[in-house]
Amino acid sequence: MHNHKPHYLIAFLAIPSFLIFHCAVADAQLTSKDLPNRNGYKLGEALLHAALKTEEQLDTNIFLSNSDRRFDSITVLRPSVGLEIPLRRHRLSADYEAGIFCYGTYKEQDHIDHRFRGLAEINWSDYALTVNDAFRVYTDRASDEDSNRVRRGENNFRVGVAAEFNRLGFDIGYTNRVETYDSRQIVYQSLIYEDKDRMTNMIDATASYRLWPKTSILF
Repeated sequence: MHNHKPHYLIAFLAIPSFLIFHCAVADAQLTSKDLPNRNGYKLGEALLHAALKTEEQLDTNIFLSNSDRRFDSITVLRPSVGLEIPLRRHRLSADYEAGIFCYGTYKEQDHIDHRFRGLAEINWSDYALTVNDAFRVYTDRASDEDSNRVRRGENNFRVGVAAEFNRLGFDIGYTNRVETYDSRQIVYQSLIYEDKDRMTNMIDATASYRLWPKTSILF
């Protein structure tokens, strides 16, 4: 696997922390939609939360064989832990979740997935800066249900600025997405999975007009 280890988790902590302390006047898997809106235990002003989820999966052909189909049951445990820290009008949130996959018969398929997420919210009087990062290491079908299971890495980093003036609001953001494959299996002819590693950069913008307190039109 190529070394695409992201440095954004450091950036998401360093940049917002600098802005907070120097400009204090003023949420299988992917994005931080429920950060910082999690329930938990108060530790002073901080909030500590933890959870354990379980699920049972059935796979009728775990090796994708046309002639020798193998059935197995998969028990999945998902422990998670996280922390939210309010800093005046601002907030930092982070959490970690593991996916522990235990096969009933074919134990060699057992594996552990990892997900790290972070969110920083910096609120000035007129503007809000949001920095979030979600990093996953997981084993899954490479592209569809007919593909082999491959160890993969994925990092989604976004920084956005939002503001609202009277009824008019906007949100402008930049997103960096990195996807990697930890496999040298041949996909087609001389193409291997690691050759599919890619990076995507995107800029998005949304404008809104508020008609009523809880109703807005998006553009």
